[in-house]
Amino acid sequence: MRAEIIAIGDELTCGYRLDTNTRWISEQLSGLGVSVAFHTTMGDELRDVINGLETAASRAEIIVCTGGLGPTADDLTRQAVATMANVELEFDTNTLEHIQQIFGKLGRTMPEQNNLQAYFPAGSHVIPNSEGTAPGFDLLLPVQGKRSVRIWALPGVPYEMKEMWTQTVAGGIAQYSGNKLVICHHVLHCFGAGESQVESMLPDLMTRDRTPRVGITASKATISLRVMASAANRQQCFDQMGPTLQIIRDCLGDLVFGENGQQLQEVVVELLRQRSLSVAIIDFGFGGSVAQLLSQADDLGESLVGSSQMPMDRVSQWLDQEMSDSYLEECAHRIRDEFGANWGVAIGPVENHDPDLENGRGVFDVVIADADSTDRCPLNFGGHSEIRWDRSQKQVLNQIRLRLLSNRE
Repeated sequence: MRAEIIAIGDELTCGYRLDTNTRWISEQLSGLGVSVAFHTTMGDELRDVINGLETAASRAEIIVCTGGLGPTADDLTRQAVATMANVELEFDTNTLEHIQQIFGKLGRTMPEQNNLQAYFPAGSHVIPNSEGTAPGFDLLLPVQGKRSVRIWALPGVPYEMKEMWTQTVAGGIAQYSGNKLVICHHVLHCFGAGESQVESMLPDLMTRDRTPRVGITASKATISLRVMASAANRQQCFDQMGPTLQIIRDCLGDLVFGENGQQLQEVVVELLRQRSLSVAIIDFGFGGSVAQLLSQADDLGESLVGSSQMPMDRVSQWLDQEMSDSYLEECAHRIRDEFGANWGVAIGPVENHDPDLENGRGVFDVVIADADSTDRCPLNFGGHSEIRWDRSQKQVLNQIRLRLLSNRE
């Protein structure tokens, strides 16, 4: 059984608001063992909504709509579903009383236009909304040449929609689908290689007919491998995914830094805690942003014990000596000593950077120093302008992570 999710509203198609409902509903449907085949977003035009519903009914058995259930002239979901189903809108007295009670509790008189929210396509079932004035509905439609299609229509306000889903919709979909399977996902995150390079390092895991299925995505220089399985319960899903996850880890090694949404800075902080180590950072290249990322992840304030941003013209004064080619190494040791950290990290300025050149490429160095050793690593500052900054910060974090994994103290 396949599902389509339809998000309705001009505020979505014009880009004024981000559609977070569709993603959330997709995750919930997967947990119910329902495969989401399509996401559709459309504006507040009656003919467009009707066409979208007709298209969805031709290719999916479950349709979940959000938006268009308010009391204004551009809230058209009720009328669109009724037209598509060739039924009339019917008035529900109980719903009107509920809406009037909500306004009464607020000490306000219900505007006449809110009567619209008490109309539903004939044959549908009302989905109560305890959090607002926009109840939803579900309607079973016979479709010629295929099994019936069931439509669930919910308001677009996220907290209202989620409450209605939990209280009513999830159970209805589970019963309607009759699906005894659940769908589970496990995601491994990688850094240090591009999407095509990561894929080339793996055996043939991404064929569409493979079980479990593996997909790959890239976001801000982080490569994510998503493994999906369906089985009778979550444990069976994880058992099914286990060998594939191990193959990925074996093939990619230290390129894999985390899983299921973990950020590099969170992994670095966790490794520092496990080894009872602390760092202090001096930053000449990125405005203290790397230290800020670590600080946000370090809720106990134990791993990052100090940071500093310093203009280059103050380095020699701070070091009490002429600035030489080894100034970064000296700064790493100085910042370590100043804050009593186990490690000092010095991030150099970006050099040979010409923003007018393609990809704006440049280079910068990172030095990591402890009491006994000093490591210097040259890194590239480049790539598309949208990810260049994120990629460079992640390179610094990744160098700290790799140093931690080497068990050198």
